[in-house]
Amino acid sequence: MIGIYRTNRDNLSGFKLPVAQIWWDRLLGGLMLLAILTGCQDKMAVTETVSLKSDSSVDTLEVGDLFYLNLDAQWPDSLKAVHLALAVSPDTILIAGADSTNVAAREGWINRRYRLGLIATREGEFDLPPLRLISGNQETIATSQGYHLVVNSRLDDSASPELKPLAEMASLRDIPWFLLGAVLLGIALVVIAWFIWRRRFRQTQVDPGPPPIPPGIEFREGIENLISNRLPEKGQMRRYAQELSWLFRRYLGRRLSQPALEATRPEILRWLPNTKLEVKEQQLITAWLEQTDSIKFAGRIPLLDETERLRTEAETIVKRCEDAAAEEERRRLAALSAGLTDETNEEEPA
Repeated sequence: MIGIYRTNRDNLSGFKLPVAQIWWDRLLGGLMLLAILTGCQDKMAVTETVSLKSDSSVDTLEVGDLFYLNLDAQWPDSLKAVHLALAVSPDTILIAGADSTNVAAREGWINRRYRLGLIATREGEFDLPPLRLISGNQETIATSQGYHLVVNSRLDDSASPELKPLAEMASLRDIPWFLLGAVLLGIALVVIAWFIWRRRFRQTQVDPGPPPIPPGIEFREGIENLISNRLPEKGQMRRYAQELSWLFRRYLGRRLSQPALEATRPEILRWLPNTKLEVKEQQLITAWLEQTDSIKFAGRIPLLDETERLRTEAETIVKRCEDAAAEEERRRLAALSAGLTDETNEEEPA
């Protein structure tokens, strides 16, 4: 209609249509063409139907031979619980196996490929009935073509095939997912526990490092560092006395195995009678702590001579304690040596 109209219009001599009319004609023609193409596409989409195509590997075989039947099926994904059905008699054909795989399909469709293993149970000519594709409401949506089979007898008539009905095709739903998940979880827990144990074992194998410095040597090194700082010459006598008190209390804590740094003076005085220190050393320690506490807590600033005297007294007390500890260790070793000698003498035969 468009071509005829435009031809007639061109034949009119001296007649011109408005520009708006020409564009309107072109728009109308485009819409008509789009409608025609859309109708063709809808018609093509409607022609896409459910299909079930099959092919067999053989058409002549012997009794007991296994042959395969391959099928390609497609259906819209709106259909649910679609399955394949084959109506055969066990006296003629046995199903030996079946599996299926999904194949790439266009959007909105499902394409699945089936492979059936069949066994002929007796000789003769048989017509394998068409296979049916059945939806969830038990409606047949597609069928395949049938097959004509020629089954010959075996040369050895005494040999009879052992034919067993095959179980149904395995489904993913039949897999014991709970048991499989429990096994995998147990394996994961064992691996995690092993890694934790290995990490802790390595931490316990860390090198402890060098042994701690004896308390007497640590005190002397601390005094040397304190003197090198020259705090009294800078006018910091109170800080000098505080650091000297810290060194002395740390020495007492390590020597007496008590938290002397955090303890108060009365607490330290209660520990002294339970130690192996002589009464003289206990009295010297009590007097020294009383002097330093008056500087630390009462706010008193010592003179230069007093700071030197406190340092000398602290060194004297530490020396007496170290001498007492050395004497105690010497006695312990002598007693241990005497005990070992006595045991050796007793073991010797008379």
